[in-house]
Amino acid sequence: MPKIITYFGVLLALKEIRDNRKYTLKDIHDATGLAVSTLCQFSNNKARRLEKPTLISLCNFFECNLSDLLKLVDEE
Repeated sequence: MPKIITYFGVLLALKEIRDNRKYTLKDIHDATGLAVSTLCQFSNNKARRLEKPTLISLCNFFECNLSDLLKLVDEE
């Protein structure tokens, strides 16, 4: 059964390099309005629901496309 994984950690690391600063989940919450619990789920690949406003907020924060944030993989 395929599953969806996120590249949250990779995108966060790239943004930290690009912006020359560290970001906490609280910083991302402040910038996006997303709940810290939602951000924690995304960062740990535990998100069960992928809602459009959440995905848009994350893509805007990371300055990326949806295809940069998510990937469909075969689970074996």
